[in-house]
Amino acid sequence: MDTAKPTKTLADYLVIAISPVLIMVLVHSLCFFLVAVFLPGEAAGGVRWVLFWFVLAVVLIARIGIEQGDTNAMIYGLFWRWPPGFIWPRCNPTSCSARFCWASFGSLRTR
Repeated sequence: MDTAKPTKTLADYLVIAISPVLIMVLVHSLCFFLVAVFLPGEAAGGVRWVLFWFVLAVVLIARIGIEQGDTNAMIYGLFWRWPPGFIWPRCNPTSCSARFCWASFGSLRTR
């Protein structure tokens, strides 16, 4: 009985490359729709910018977790959780979550 894994074809590699892009498009469209519905005004542009990069990073970190294991994904995830906290208050300074971010990360910014 042969227990070796079958070799991957071109179609397999194509699916491996395309699937994260499709997931990102799906999640981005949902996020941008929710921003358009619930956040009208000038702050929507900055929020969309933050959400774009956040979704991109989350999907790619999840991909790292699938391919390389939980430990590597956790390392990238720990480093990725800080940038949105610094950027979000600048994009939407009047929101309650922005005030929480300033309170949480304010001591780190002044050092």
